[in-house]
Amino acid sequence: MNEKTTELVKYTFTREEKEGLADELSRAVNELMGLQDDQKAVAAQFKSQITAKEAGIKSLSEKHRSGYEMRRVDCEVNMDYTAGMVRTFQIDTGELVKERVMTVQERQLELSRA
Repeated sequence: MNEKTTELVKYTFTREEKEGLADELSRAVNELMGLQDDQKAVAAQFKSQITAKEAGIKSLSEKHRSGYEMRRVDCEVNMDYTAGMVRTFQIDTGELVKERVMTVQERQLELSRA
């Protein structure tokens, strides 16, 4: 009486099987490269989002720490020829933003108006 069994033995692929394996290998490599490219793109996108969030946090932290930020606001320049001063006032609050001594050219304007 003969028994049947299975054993692990060396099997040599046919030319057609090897070509099929080569095709599978090629597809698998292409899929892997595509996945790696996708991973890099996603990582770059997340890095960009993280960098933007870090910048926002830094800005908020600085504003909180200092208690102010620099902004462009509408101002009005006042030429005080009597005092020889140029004063800049913030329109919405009336606050003095800056003042300086008139230049020689600015003082000449007073003479040309007379």
